[in-house]
Amino acid sequence: MKRTLSVLAGAWILSCGVTADVAAQGTAPAGPTFTKDVAPILNKHCVSCHRPGEIGPMSFQSYESTRPWARSIKDKVVKREMPPWAADPAHSMKMGNDRSLQQAEIDTLVAWATSGAPRGNPADLPAAPTFASGWQLGEPDFVFEQPVAWTVKPDAQEPYLYFYEKIPFGEDKFATGVEIRPSNFSVVHHSGVYIVDIPDGYTVKDGYLYDADGKQVPPSVPMGKKATGGDGLAGADKIISYVPGRGYERYPDGYAKRVPANKYVRWVMHYNPTGQPETDRSKLGLWWAKGPVRQEVLNLQAGDPVPGSGGRGLYFAQGKEVLYESDDTTGRRGKTPVIPPYVADFKMMGMAELSIDANDKLPKTALHAPAGEPFISPAGALTLAGGKELLRVMLSKEAASNFAKTKLAPTIVKDTVPADGFGSTALVSQSNLLAAAGTDVFTWNSFDLYGTNQDELVVWNSFLDGKLDVAAFTAALEAITSAVYNDASVTKVVVQ
Repeated sequence: MKRTLSVLAGAWILSCGVTADVAAQGTAPAGPTFTKDVAPILNKHCVSCHRPGEIGPMSFQSYESTRPWARSIKDKVVKREMPPWAADPAHSMKMGNDRSLQQAEIDTLVAWATSGAPRGNPADLPAAPTFASGWQLGEPDFVFEQPVAWTVKPDAQEPYLYFYEKIPFGEDKFATGVEIRPSNFSVVHHSGVYIVDIPDGYTVKDGYLYDADGKQVPPSVPMGKKATGGDGLAGADKIISYVPGRGYERYPDGYAKRVPANKYVRWVMHYNPTGQPETDRSKLGLWWAKGPVRQEVLNLQAGDPVPGSGGRGLYFAQGKEVLYESDDTTGRRGKTPVIPPYVADFKMMGMAELSIDANDKLPKTALHAPAGEPFISPAGALTLAGGKELLRVMLSKEAASNFAKTKLAPTIVKDTVPADGFGSTALVSQSNLLAAAGTDVFTWNSFDLYGTNQDELVVWNSFLDGKLDVAAFTAALEAITSAVYNDASVTKVVVQ
């Protein structure tokens, strides 16, 4: 059986509403109308998500529900933010699940919104598309239900959560369709389902993992190892992932995903707070292959080695095209999706943070620059001499210069980066910032020192979601810092 690489691209849905001006409906409009021109486009590209009970926050199934969003639709399609498909059509291979609009369709929607979003002749309205109730692929042959119904706290950032359940099959099965369906779309940021083995001596009960001593492993701690049930090729362990607007796959005849017997399903859930208690219990639907399976589907993530590539990874590139081997037996090649902006001479540069207060304690050239990979040689190590020798070599100018050239990243050894930064504008910029900072380089993070990271994430998420303006955002961060400052029970770290 051959292994076939399956690559699907998706994106998050971002929507906002701005009420458009009402157009006069007296005479027949000369430009595009909703019934004749706009509804067919929405039916084809939008209403699968923008309908009651789905992820889209508003429905586009009727003129009445679509009309208030005409101006917003125009803005989103012009920027190609909607439908959610980030790949640049001019520099990417054509993907099977491409939901992007053609330029003519964008022009039609823009002209409709600009001309007052007229309704048009009701007789021109096409038949509404039909959708399966609930499952997008119809009623599944088998359903795994997330073993834990998780309640998300109103205002706390949740860690990644991991739940487990035993695969109940006595033999491998092959699914030609897979789908994750949240029970609460509003709270699921993204999720995934994987096939794993659990550590020896561990057990699973009610979705939670227990160690060899019978102690429950916290659901925020990932355990288990990839279990492919086959030859260990990358992508065999992943069943499906969910993000808003994407969460199901239907494979062509003869293609299927292996679900191996006697392994475990691991749910990986990432929830976002909404300001009120929310509960989710997602489901995984499987549709079994009815005929012979000739190709086994592998679901790769960015960075996974491609089968037959000698360990080379698959990447979704921003600003650069990357070729990968899609089938090493035929030599076919294709371009991964390129995420705009596509700029041939793009130069990455850095800059010092702007001063916002005349009473800043640090000079404007001060730089936060912790070491990415610190090296520690313990004083009590059995190979202390070897550790010191390795450290001496690492800190040599020759080794540091070679590292900077290979990784295009600065090191703590001075004067190892030439003026041209080995051709990297980003490395030149980093070197200039470090030189300007001199001894004013600091490595500490207040949220690490005082454990405020989770609290600050909630504030940041609210700000990025548009729920807080700049003043409220700043006040919320200051409140977190002040709470630590005023808490006498917290040991303070003095930074000179």
